[in-house]
Amino acid sequence: MNKTKAGITNFPPSSIEDFLSLCIGEWITLRSFFELSSDANNWHSSDRCILSINLSSVEDKLKEVIIDNTNSSATTRYFLLDGCFMSENSITGQWKLWADGSLELSYQKVLTNEEERERIWFTKPNLRLRSKITLNDDGTLLRAEFYSEIRRVNKGTI
Repeated sequence: MNKTKAGITNFPPSSIEDFLSLCIGEWITLRSFFELSSDANNWHSSDRCILSINLSSVEDKLKEVIIDNTNSSATTRYFLLDGCFMSENSITGQWKLWADGSLELSYQKVLTNEEERERIWFTKPNLRLRSKITLNDDGTLLRAEFYSEIRRVNKGTI
């Protein structure tokens, strides 16, 4: 297998380090958003943006992921190797890397008491998919989102 822009040869990724490294780069993103609690005329929307993802190691057991979105401000997530993650806006949660190479994130939003579950997976090193659902405190589905993301590459890079 050839190396990707991120320099990863393990595909699908088999460790959190490999997964996060595979995310590095610039991604052209299309998002479909479904607001199930909205009125009938406003229940769906789609938008595009460019994501720029960078990774650094803060410590041996902590990986910092900076996600810069052209449609909103940059966010930072910190992944601990023990299965926990946190973000700069005080969200803490759990992550799990499944045997198929997909990453699942789950966390509780304290202010709204909503739970979010996000799954991220690669079908190819340069094609990433994400789905996210938001549940209220009684488990009712409020929102669903689906993202398809294509890595922006230069000639000579896979």
